[in-house]
Amino acid sequence: MTKQSLFQLLADNQIEKLIHELKTTNGKYFNDLVLLESQWSDLRTKERNGTISSEQANLEVARIRKTLLELIERSFSIQAEFAQPFIKPIPSSNRSWVLLAAISITVVAIIFVFTTRSSNDSKSVESDFVKSSQPASLKSSGIAQKADVQARMLEVPTNAMTFNKGKVGDITYKFLSAELSELNMDSWLLRLKIRGIKPAYGFRISGSNLHISFGDLEKSPVNNSFEFINAGETADGVVEFEIPKEYNEAKLLIYHYVDEAPLATIPFKW
Repeated sequence: MTKQSLFQLLADNQIEKLIHELKTTNGKYFNDLVLLESQWSDLRTKERNGTISSEQANLEVARIRKTLLELIERSFSIQAEFAQPFIKPIPSSNRSWVLLAAISITVVAIIFVFTTRSSNDSKSVESDFVKSSQPASLKSSGIAQKADVQARMLEVPTNAMTFNKGKVGDITYKFLSAELSELNMDSWLLRLKIRGIKPAYGFRISGSNLHISFGDLEKSPVNNSFEFINAGETADGVVEFEIPKEYNEAKLLIYHYVDEAPLATIPFKW
């Protein structure tokens, strides 16, 4: 992701997505980003619970944003340092020999091109014939296999689920789809499309409310597009989780508070 794109995420206040992108940009600051991610999640929990003043919350948000801004600058300055090639200057006494060698190599290359052009033309014709004679199944099988790995739809609960959120009243979840795709060589990406239906007093579905569990691990989303859902309204959002490929099942945990037992557990298998 480009430096400008990361700045745009910061400007749009997409903090969770920005932290995830920075983790993949430069691993040197991974521990710092994990700490910021935890602080951001804790801050949002305190805001929802009303255990932090608006003034203190604004100070914490400003501090986290400032730290992220510095990490963006550091990440790209490190990339630029490694990308800059080292060029050793040629001593002036050797420049004439270098020029003569370059001219000689150029002449040899020109002779080689002209002497091999005719043989290459005949080989290219033969190669085209071999390609055209391949069965159609051989040409398309690789693409078809890749498509099978890239995405598959998983079963989701068909009924809407309503939970009491304490002070914020009831919130209803409706699962629209679950898609599993290949994120990279080591991980799956589980993409859930969820509808939040008519909260009593307004509610924001955050990374603290939805976790994924596999093996002995539990993780928050790597991406969450949900915005605040106003009282009595309905909104759709996409929540994405990263899961190691060694697992073929996982459980979605729906929380009210992360320090309490889950309100519901939704299994997924593939």
